[in-house]
Amino acid sequence: GLGGELAAPTAAPEPQAAKPLYAMLGVAVDASEEQIRNAYFERASDYHPDLCDPEDVEAAHTFRRLSESYWILSNPVRRERYNTYSYEDLHSFSLGKILGVWLRDFALES
Repeated sequence: GLGGELAAPTAAPEPQAAKPLYAMLGVAVDASEEQIRNAYFERASDYHPDLCDPEDVEAAHTFRRLSESYWILSNPVRRERYNTYSYEDLHSFSLGKILGVWLRDFALES
């Protein structure tokens, strides 16, 4: 109440370590490039299409998610953008660039 009691703290925002791409690779947000690379190759070998049953849809899906996680986190620019914004924003930036170039070229042709 208002009788001099302190209000209960609100829920803290999700820690950066909870970002799904880091969790997918099993590394911390502050992992080095080498740690990210090693984690990717270690985990990806368990789900690689050449080493798994071709009918295992879940393994193929996991391999794609691991590969995308590595693709984003292994590049300093993409990693910084992911850390600053979100996974969805990362794709929006890419789509925005594609549309921006297309619209600019279209305007020049008109």
